[in-house]
Amino acid sequence: MSVFGHSYGVGISGRLIKDGEPIQARTVAEAIGHGIAYATEDRKRYGLNLIDEIKRNVSAARLHKLARHGWVDDNEEYRVAEGFRRSMNIKAPTVASVTGKLSGGNQQKVVLSKWIFIDPTG
Repeated sequence: MSVFGHSYGVGISGRLIKDGEPIQARTVAEAIGHGIAYATEDRKRYGLNLIDEIKRNVSAARLHKLARHGWVDDNEEYRVAEGFRRSMNIKAPTVASVTGKLSGGNQQKVVLSKWIFIDPTG
């Protein structure tokens, strides 16, 4: 987590080097800006909103990619999430399914889908 812009504990120090160059990642936004993603192993606590739909979990961290004039394009959000449901083989009847009802493995696929959609590399 410390590499991803969060410092937990005391006395954390070190340097972060990417592609041979030192970088700063003091915040999550800076880390993402440098192409760093964090897919937590504790998906229930840090990775997902378990009471929300798959589509919102996939899109929540980058809603501005789906917004037009300040409003989220629901059709585009659905299309993006459905694409991930199919390509990641998330076993759910629809992207409107509640994420907390999925198996652990399928929840991890939703976490990975979110980071792929965020596209920290570009």
